[in-house]
Amino acid sequence: MSVLHEVVIGTDDACRDGASGNDVSGLLQSTLVPTICESGDSGPHVAEQPLLVEVEDQVKYIRELLHNGGVPIEAKDVELIRRIADQLDQIYYWAVEEGGTFSREPSVLAQCEVPNLLIACTMTMRPRLVVSALSIMRHLLRHEQAGSHIFAEAEKAAAGGDAVVQLYEGDGFYGLIAGVMGRYAGLLELQTEAIAVACEAARFDIESILESAVISHVLSALQRHGENSAVQKEGVRLFSILVDIERADAVGCTSVTGFPNHPVYDRNNSMPTPTAVIFSHIGVVVSFVLQAVDAHMSNVEVKRNAVHFLRRCASYPVNISEMLVSGAYSLLLRALPHSLLLPDVFAELVETISAFVPLLDSLQRRGLALAIRRVLLESASPFHLSFCAALIVRLLEERKEHLPTEGAMASTPINESLRLLKDTKLAYSNLITLRDDDLSTFLADVSLPQLLCHAGDKFGDEDETLRQLVGRTVRLLAPSLR
Repeated sequence: MSVLHEVVIGTDDACRDGASGNDVSGLLQSTLVPTICESGDSGPHVAEQPLLVEVEDQVKYIRELLHNGGVPIEAKDVELIRRIADQLDQIYYWAVEEGGTFSREPSVLAQCEVPNLLIACTMTMRPRLVVSALSIMRHLLRHEQAGSHIFAEAEKAAAGGDAVVQLYEGDGFYGLIAGVMGRYAGLLELQTEAIAVACEAARFDIESILESAVISHVLSALQRHGENSAVQKEGVRLFSILVDIERADAVGCTSVTGFPNHPVYDRNNSMPTPTAVIFSHIGVVVSFVLQAVDAHMSNVEVKRNAVHFLRRCASYPVNISEMLVSGAYSLLLRALPHSLLLPDVFAELVETISAFVPLLDSLQRRGLALAIRRVLLESASPFHLSFCAALIVRLLEERKEHLPTEGAMASTPINESLRLLKDTKLAYSNLITLRDDDLSTFLADVSLPQLLCHAGDKFGDEDETLRQLVGRTVRLLAPSLR
């Protein structure tokens, strides 16, 4: 009969079939994966919180190993470090469950002082133990109560001796993360875990992370490990999270996190500058994000988080010109045809590109029209067709707003108009002229109206929005179709 048996990573435990005794544990991965075997008619395994006594015993045993008879753990203590890391794997398993399934329940791990244990592991300055501690923190920070305990323990540890202070690069928890990243800048796995921890911790105190050295260390990691997709994914994810957090939430007379030592912000009732505006105008964050997505265009998560970051930045009109100069628009345009299989990314791409339309010159508008045409030729999805039609409407309406009105043309002196016409040199060309008012003619020449009408005929009865957008586009293009 099959039985349920738990495998702890890094030990010699194995799940064996009770009848035959054959090893069925499989290949153990670097992270804890519980082995679940069905027994008879029993259903799938249901996650349960560990018992307090169970966690307390595990924490007590790890503390004894860390104490090491009062002797600091050195790099040569390979076997001891391995034993501690093996025991931390069980804590990791509990942290995953608590940060996910039981995120709204009281934290058992916090009650058993696991946050204090994790800070102690970090203070050993042994890279393997630091990585294990960070990987556990990443999941515990998803639990509000456990996360607040981690911040509090980091604050307490900062008041330790000189050996402890050496690891900190700033105040509090973010100072600890910055210190770890600075000390182990060349360790790929540690940098990845540290950035992942920063992603989860950002929501607790946006002001402190912006003022800390964490951002500069993340940028250094993105530059140093530019070819590693894991570091790039976590780095870009951090910036996409930061631009989503409203700094106004931190302004007021009460703490928004519930921390007893959380600072109170008072800026004379003025709204703080949004993070997206700061990143667009100060530093090189946008440039690093563009480099990451350009080098890892095939990585779905890098592309998704980068596009979201750029969309948030482009939602502020004050950022558009800076982003256009940085090359954000050209990269977004290249990514458009390659995102057809990612509806959420495609939608954000179109929204971001539309924000750039008012500042595009004649050639850039035509390049956008050709990119839209490519999408219309490659996709038959009403979802994509609707977004493309909306983008064309945006192009045409923006062009119409910038055309000279009859009143403006009438205000030009007749003699001046005649002189300009007389001095104009005419030359035959089979190309469309580069005037802005020829955009509709260009769209007609590349068959965009026909493609949209075909889409409207095919899907218009099923998609009311698409039919309306196609009709609106045709009305705007009507003068050029005669």
